[in-house]
Amino acid sequence: MQSQQRDPSGCVSLERAVSRDRSYGDLQGGGSLLLGARSACSGNTAEGRWTQVITVVTGGAGFIGRSLVKRLLALAGKMDEIVLLDNLGRHGVSAGLTRLLSDPRVRLVEADLSEPDGFESVPGPVDRVYHLAARMGVAPVTNAPADALRTNTLSTLRVVEWFAESGSPEARLLFASSSEVYGSAHEAGIKIPVPTGEAVPGVIADLENPRFSYALSKMWGEVYARFADVGAGRRVVSVRYHNVYGPEMGYDHVIPQVVERIRTRQDPFEIIGEEETRAFCWVDDAAEATRLVLEAGNLEPGAVVHVGRNRETSIGSLYELMFDYTAWRPERTLSRLSPPGSVARRCPDVSALTRLTGYEADTPLTEGLRHTIDWYLKNPPATPINGDRRFI
Repeated sequence: MQSQQRDPSGCVSLERAVSRDRSYGDLQGGGSLLLGARSACSGNTAEGRWTQVITVVTGGAGFIGRSLVKRLLALAGKMDEIVLLDNLGRHGVSAGLTRLLSDPRVRLVEADLSEPDGFESVPGPVDRVYHLAARMGVAPVTNAPADALRTNTLSTLRVVEWFAESGSPEARLLFASSSEVYGSAHEAGIKIPVPTGEAVPGVIADLENPRFSYALSKMWGEVYARFADVGAGRRVVSVRYHNVYGPEMGYDHVIPQVVERIRTRQDPFEIIGEEETRAFCWVDDAAEATRLVLEAGNLEPGAVVHVGRNRETSIGSLYELMFDYTAWRPERTLSRLSPPGSVARRCPDVSALTRLTGYEADTPLTEGLRHTIDWYLKNPPATPINGDRRFI
């Protein structure tokens, strides 16, 4: 696709944008709103022309991606464009994705980002890029660690290089990392504070454990995002997600797995990793934090920011909350240890997030669980969930 012409501010002129795609409709009143309140590419330019913001979300068909796009649409103007880059291998075309694609400002490009031609159908120059796409989930990564490493590292390499070539003069890129980059510190004998801040060391405790291939790919991505030369004026930031949950997240996580075992009335009921703790963050809160981090005015190039909720909950307590809400309880429970590599405690220090954005994830776990459980009970899996997928 032909690149759009930019005015001196680095934005696409309205005349050019309209000629490229008439599906956005004619102008009625005000121009493009900012995808985040501080973008330079919104509203009137010095020449009096309305402008377009182009945002790319890799993994946009996925769990966090869909929630992020929903939020971006709520703030976008009529002429803005949001391009979802996804291979559809994990979630397919879900009901949530179908709803997003009904908006003419959203376009899906099915692509393998680990291949050089993955960006051929993306318009440019782009203003904002959220790189969420990754091979993830404990079971898929554990079963194919080499594939996870290859896919995640190559896709990140190509996204950053493409961003350096196709980003507008003040474009920004966000790399989605994970708390897994420091998750095995305890196993390696390294004491880290809980809640945990961004300055802790990245740790891979056991290179023979296939689970850690995901953590290694995210650690590599953070380092590459920090040091890659993307051009003066552009910025790259990383966020580390901490146990984000909600409807349509798949079955490679503890909450949907427990819901399914409640639905099928497993008895005796296995309680896996009962003493471990997590800090669960509602998906819409994580999406809003993601958007705000990328738009932060005081953002340092290469910064890493923890995204999550700093309320620690034991896995045993999580099970109890789910039993209470579903009004069902097994007659017998069996305590079972988590698989090797599972973290004993995890809770983020989110003071950097609050300092940068003024935002704090505040959806109570009980409220988020209610929405999540209701969705999974109404949408049971088409095939049984294997026992070896029960990971935290």
